[in-house]
Amino acid sequence: MEPERRLSVRTDVRLDAALREPRAGITHGKIRNMNLDGVFVELDPVVTPLSDRLEIVLFLPFRRELRQIQLPAVLLRTASEGVALKFDGYSLSTYKALVRLLYSR
Repeated sequence: MEPERRLSVRTDVRLDAALREPRAGITHGKIRNMNLDGVFVELDPVVTPLSDRLEIVLFLPFRRELRQIQLPAVLLRTASEGVALKFDGYSLSTYKALVRLLYSR
């Protein structure tokens, strides 16, 4: 893994999320902060993913319900309270949903 280099400031966000790995299954956590490039997910207990490539499922509020967004991600680092992930590409509709979440406050 290479050192984490952020291109933009992370925003404090408190949302449920899940990490999905093909070999290890699903681990649930809470998003602590995120930006358009990545996310920090608090895990209890902290589980080190078996792979540096995984999928994160975000549960975003959208018109009075939760919308699931699945994003491929790369593990940047593991910390005592969770993991830092970098998004590995997403669609235009996902980009718009993330912009609404992060910048419409």
